[in-house]
Amino acid sequence: MIHPDTELRFVGPEIGYGVFARRRIPCGTIVWVIDDLDMRFTLAEVRAKPPAVRRLLDHYGLLHHSGLRIVPWDFGRFVNHACDPNVLPTAWDFEIAVRDIEAGEQLTNDYATLNLERPFRCHCGGGVCRGRVRPGDFEPLVRGWDEEVRRCLPDLLRVEQPLWEYVRRPAVVRRSIVSAGPIPSVERNRFGPAREDPLAYAAVPGRRARGRLKASPVAAPPPRPAVARSAPSRA
Repeated sequence: MIHPDTELRFVGPEIGYGVFARRRIPCGTIVWVIDDLDMRFTLAEVRAKPPAVRRLLDHYGLLHHSGLRIVPWDFGRFVNHACDPNVLPTAWDFEIAVRDIEAGEQLTNDYATLNLERPFRCHCGGGVCRGRVRPGDFEPLVRGWDEEVRRCLPDLLRVEQPLWEYVRRPAVVRRSIVSAGPIPSVERNRFGPAREDPLAYAAVPGRRARGRLKASPVAAPPPRPAVARSAPSRA
């Protein structure tokens, strides 16, 4: 579920579409959270798809630390990469604004946080642009991401949170923030064969293949070029 004060806009032919703030979104605001409407595919289900479908799943989906490919039902799948993003993931399956996002500003995250499977050329044009975003960027950058997230977490309990009702374990989140104990690292989101998903998505009975390619029965905007989101996908 993506924040209600966002909208989809066309950025340009190189990037395609992006997600922009309609109103100011303060630091600490939850801007996207995994919810029950998001489509989930096991790796075996992905491999069984035709090549054209696999490319779409790769383009619009993210590789969850459970090993599931998750495709957002909302236009969070159009959130673009930036090497200095204004949105970062937490260890609780939601992403927060790590600085104030002004009205008209594009929401961005770092695709290296999304269990990237192959490198891609970056077009963010920022002052700290890495030029090429690689799967191996996760390890050297994760401590910096943790610092940014932890700096903003106290604001999470002070600002308006339209998406709070979609957070799966709100009591755990609140307790972690108000206590003096350590905040879980973003490193918890790293995919590895030995990791187990604490939310046990893969064990949900009756789960069917649903996924980040269509927001609704209404046709989604044309897909962006692969350079915009060439690996795991969310907003």
